Amino acid sequence: MKEMKLNEKAVSPVIATILMVAITVVLSGVLYVWASQLAEGNTNGDFSMYDFEVRDSGSSLTSDSGEALAYVSMGAGEDLSWSTVVVQLSTDDSSYTECTNPEKSVEASCAVTDNNDGKWSFGEEVTISEGTDNLCDGGSICSIQVKVLDRATNKLIYESTETSIAGIGGNTGGNTGGSTDGGSTGGSTSSTPVCSASAITISEIHGGGAPEDWIEIHNSGIECDLEGFQIYDKGVKEDCDAVGGVGTSKCDERIVFVSGNTISANGYMWFCEGVCSGADSQVFGFGVKGSGDTVHLRAPDGTETDYDTLGDEAGSTEFDCSSGVQVSGPHGSTPGAANNCYTTTLVVNEVANKGSAGTCLNSDGSGDTEDWIEIWNYGANAIDMTGMQIVDDKDLAEGDVYTFSTTLGAGQYLLMCKDDSTSGDAQFEFGIGGDDSVLLYDANSNLIHTTGALPEAACEADPACNPDDVYVMDNTGAWAYTTGPSPGAEN
Repeated sequence: MKEMKLNEKAVSPVIATILMVAITVVLSGVLYVWASQLAEGNTNGDFSMYDFEVRDSGSSLTSDSGEALAYVSMGAGEDLSWSTVVVQLSTDDSSYTECTNPEKSVEASCAVTDNNDGKWSFGEEVTISEGTDNLCDGGSICSIQVKVLDRATNKLIYESTETSIAGIGGNTGGNTGGSTDGGSTGGSTSSTPVCSASAITISEIHGGGAPEDWIEIHNSGIECDLEGFQIYDKGVKEDCDAVGGVGTSKCDERIVFVSGNTISANGYMWFCEGVCSGADSQVFGFGVKGSGDTVHLRAPDGTETDYDTLGDEAGSTEFDCSSGVQVSGPHGSTPGAANNCYTTTLVVNEVANKGSAGTCLNSDGSGDTEDWIEIWNYGANAIDMTGMQIVDDKDLAEGDVYTFSTTLGAGQYLLMCKDDSTSGDAQFEFGIGGDDSVLLYDANSNLIHTTGALPEAACEADPACNPDDVYVMDNTGAWAYTTGPSPGAEN
């Protein structure tokens, strides 16, 4: 047998090192390409749909480093991974320098901070601050500009116009533009930064009275000053536009926010046509229709967003729901708070616990009538009711439960009769007493809606009330006995 030499038994250490370096380089290249593709997965390299807005921090700068210089909000586009984009900053017309992205160690130049979720989301406002160097050295004015670039190609996505920020001795404010129709013509005199146009939205509108019309706004960003923002309806808009924004009573009906009108971070404010208990102090003079009206929100830079109302009888119109614009329903309006955004838009809407003439006739031909219940889908989409249940105030396990196997169309009504009648869309077995409740559950036994206890005893004590009348819910969610039943139709 041939004897193997020593140099044939093992790879030279020098060769091994060279091979390891080569493999590392190849793997690094593969990983870089993979990471780049992953980072651009939600854009496919196309950033044309993206838009950003830059405003100064509103702070009076000192000679210290690490101070906030600007806020940048994403006004259009989908969520971006921080590995996808580069943010650059120029101060006082100097060359642009790259800022360190969130979760990276802050370097000398500048740094970006977000809300700690690892991405830049639509509507989110990030902060650009000085790094360990003092970029704006405390002079009278420091000018800043911001670029956003595609990290993979270095292609420019966005470049801001020049924005000035006060140094030692004053604050120029966040808005250097102006409005010719009664809005802000300069920067805020408040120490709170002016709100970003992309951060302020109308989140809910209640039209058609009962008792007053009201409008709610939401701030998705940091605490800010609403100076220069305006709210008005289409009638006011047409009148004000015709005269340049001044000189008519219609123009005076809008809300025009002034310096000092602040809104908290992620906060809500709501305003009434007139005076409402609990509403914020600003009032408007125009009325809002519950359906088919348009309310306009105008930002200090002239950006205008339109909000269309949906339905008088279905509560307020909610604009902050992930599923899109929808009605709140008669039990869902939330002035001054986040929208409920109910996905199951069903209510028990009308109850006749002693029947009513011409409805749910007894099958024995006697002419007597039976109890009946009406269910209303107040939403914009059909609801599959399969597996949902309705019962009186007994427990689901004990009562004569009716289980649905139907779909109720958008805006439609479902009439249910006591089972001694063959009328209606469905027949239930339980009887409805004078103080019973009627409860509607989803397919997982979660309560969707209830009438609460029928107040027949209280009604019997009131000469003006007849407990033989039907028990009806109005568009605010309030119940009362009333004449004039409306089975299968709007109350």
